Amino acid sequence: MTDAKAVVERLQSEAVQTVDVRFTDLRGQWQHLGLAARSVTPELLEQGVMFDGSAIAGWRDVSQSDMLLKPDPASAVADPFSAQPSLILICDVAEPTTALGYERCPRALAERAEAHLAASGVADRIVIAPQAEFCVFDDVRFATADNEAFFRVDAEEGAYNSGTRYDVGNSGHRPRPGAPLAVPPIDHMADLRAEISAARREEAARAAASGPAAARADARARERDRRLGAAARDGRRLVVLRPLVALEPPHHHEHQAERAEAEGGQNREHAEDGADLDLAVVVIGPFLQG
Repeated sequence: MTDAKAVVERLQSEAVQTVDVRFTDLRGQWQHLGLAARSVTPELLEQGVMFDGSAIAGWRDVSQSDMLLKPDPASAVADPFSAQPSLILICDVAEPTTALGYERCPRALAERAEAHLAASGVADRIVIAPQAEFCVFDDVRFATADNEAFFRVDAEEGAYNSGTRYDVGNSGHRPRPGAPLAVPPIDHMADLRAEISAARREEAARAAASGPAAARADARARERDRRLGAAARDGRRLVVLRPLVALEPPHHHEHQAERAEAEGGQNREHAEDGADLDLAVVVIGPFLQG
């Protein structure tokens, strides 16, 4: 229970208000429950949290809907964008009567697949290198209705905008096919990627500074990583990164507006439009998310 105690100590030391327990369905869609931090105890983290599995597409019907979330203490990461201090915990989905992994839980599925590989004698271990890949759009629209069905994405740096008129003119700096490593100003997203990386480093530093208990928990997490299957381990690391790109860093549009003003007073509305859908994240492989 030591790892669970370290999580509770972190909740207290960082004045966390909400614990966000997350898991994914078989399609790779994020699901979550929010718990008041004051209600989270080492015993709750060890025993798990009951939830209604009938609400998840393709899982259980209402007659067998009771399911169990088993938080992974080593996955604890602060949410840098929540209004109130919040800690994210990734969970395994288990059968409440046996505490064994649910057959349609992506994490349990990945661990069973690796166990099968080892038992088959084909190989002793599997090496997986997930790629955190995402796209940034200025506008995302889609609809399915009686009279239409469409989707449309738009990004200022897209080559298709070479003839678009903008308030301060068209800079003409756009990546060309076959030149994915072009430098700024052709690479419009260098500052955004730097902000994402900085947020990740800040979270790592915050966790390291949480005290001796957190340091011991981190050492145990590294040992668990050594034993944990590659698919579940690397998937967890990718999920730790995902909260930092799934929501837009707070200063991204401010930087856009500042650059626009420096270039001639571009309307701030253009820099601030579409904030809700400005960053779309695409991750390959549903089990990597859970």
